[in-house]
Amino acid sequence: MRPPRAPSRIPRPPTGAELSRTGAALRRIRTSRVDLDWVQGPGPTDIWVWQADGGDHVEMSFFGRCVLHRSAGLSTGLLREGGGTPYAEDAGLIELENELSRATLAAALGILLAAPAEVASPPIVRLIAALRAALETGRGPEEPNI
Repeated sequence: MRPPRAPSRIPRPPTGAELSRTGAALRRIRTSRVDLDWVQGPGPTDIWVWQADGGDHVEMSFFGRCVLHRSAGLSTGLLREGGGTPYAEDAGLIELENELSRATLAAALGILLAAPAEVASPPIVRLIAALRAALETGRGPEEPNI
């Protein structure tokens, strides 16, 4: 009898239908902070936009994956559960990947292209352009080697 396989650390890529449903359900969430824009969808899916270091920063998390768009460019990562202290047991952590994950970039683009028009803001439009450019240039493996 074989020993059970260890679960994969890489979340399965979402299907096109899941991406479309998630994107279509994105909605702006009101916050009390004037320097933060929050878009939320099912799954959980969250997009955070804020100003720092003279530019826009965008963090998009979905289906156990994330995309970060900052002045230094794009990064992809995997979401991990926190748990280091009793005060942050439910805090999530982002494990950045050494190379861009094409699967994560394509999934993020699929969600954003299905989003309602009212979700679009200049930073999100720039994120869409960056995702398209990264996918067109072929940067990054289909899935990271972890």
